[in-house]
Amino acid sequence: MFRGHPYARQVMDQDAASRPFGQVLPAGPPPGRPPSGDGSNATRLVDAMTGTPQPLTTEAAFDFILGKLAGPGNEDLAAAVVGLRDHALTRLEAQRQARRELLEKERAELRAACREKLDHVRALRVEFNRMASQIDVFGEHTSKHRAEVAAVRNDEPNPDTYPTVEELEQWGQRVRQAENVLREWEQRERAAENERHSVMLDLQRAVEAFQVAEQQETTLAARLAGRTFAGPFGIQHPPEDL
Repeated sequence: MFRGHPYARQVMDQDAASRPFGQVLPAGPPPGRPPSGDGSNATRLVDAMTGTPQPLTTEAAFDFILGKLAGPGNEDLAAAVVGLRDHALTRLEAQRQARRELLEKERAELRAACREKLDHVRALRVEFNRMASQIDVFGEHTSKHRAEVAAVRNDEPNPDTYPTVEELEQWGQRVRQAENVLREWEQRERAAENERHSVMLDLQRAVEAFQVAEQQETTLAARLAGRTFAGPFGIQHPPEDL
């Protein structure tokens, strides 16, 4: 019904005549101007080429105010705003530089910690592999002496030969000696396995500690480089002005 109003038709005809045939008006605010609304997006500008909202810088905010003050009668106020702008920008730049220096120092400490933790991981891996090789050697000795015990036990004097008490005692003594040697190697193997398990747990903890430090260093490096970085729980954060 509104489109049928004479005044509405006149406005629409004038608007159509002012642009090329077939051109469609873009939706949203014109490029380079903040979107209208309740003011929640008043701190953003729109990139004229991509249409992407861009943060409003402090300097641009002051320029916007000075643009509003351009004109006769506002010279004193404009001069005060210029002084405030210069003072604010100087203060903010000093704070930014101090914050960056602090983060760079923190990153240097993190890099040193990462190297220390990485060296610890490498040392534990060497120790773990050494223990694994040692267990293999102990296992070979255990298997050999286990076979010797079985052989000595099977060498029991044949009852059909009516062995003497002395012969039976000698055989029993050889069995006990073989079993004692086997028991020693089994104890060595079990002790090595327990030690390897302890080293494995230390290695797991060391790897986890290194990964935490590595993630912290990676995040800090991204922040200092002005890239998007991942915060706690993997939440992505926009680049910071550092």
